[in-house]
Amino acid sequence: ECYNQSLAIKKELGDPTKITNTLSEIGLVYDAMKQYDKSLEYLFKSMELAKKHQYRWQVASCLHNIGTVYNARKQHRKAIQTFHKSLEISKELKSRELIFGTYESLAQSHYAQGEHKQSIKYMDLSNVTKEKVFGKSAVSKIRKVELDFERDQIRKRMDAEKRAELKYYFIAIGALTLLLGLVMLSRFLQKRRTLA
Repeated sequence: ECYNQSLAIKKELGDPTKITNTLSEIGLVYDAMKQYDKSLEYLFKSMELAKKHQYRWQVASCLHNIGTVYNARKQHRKAIQTFHKSLEISKELKSRELIFGTYESLAQSHYAQGEHKQSIKYMDLSNVTKEKVFGKSAVSKIRKVELDFERDQIRKRMDAEKRAELKYYFIAIGALTLLLGLVMLSRFLQKRRTLA
């Protein structure tokens, strides 16, 4: 609602750059809410306005966001085509941030398609571009944080698996103890009958 009010004000002011950005932001909000049709509607409006005013960076950004929505809808082929269009413009503009993001998205799309070699190719390109954007030391720090997070997730999974194994171990020991107790009780009762 706030974005729609903002859009109305920006339309009144007649600033196409701000209108284009707001349309795109509304599209991203709908994407986050998993309302993909609405998301695409606003992203396409944003892209058309950006094309009309020759805001090429915004066109590339919109194409990237549209590809992301296609990925969320499991339309990976369509996403890949859209990402390539974004990549082409991003390269012409020499926008490393958009190039890096688009390579990463292409890697994810190809991975989702089971095309692992292509996925690795684009992830490698993404990593090289990321180093150019952020610098090697920043990328190393980011990777360290990512690895620490992954390590914590693995530890949590392993702890959960150990707890599950212990649970089954104790259930097995309990069942064996109960079974042994029943066998001993049965023998005791049998001896008692023979003595009586």
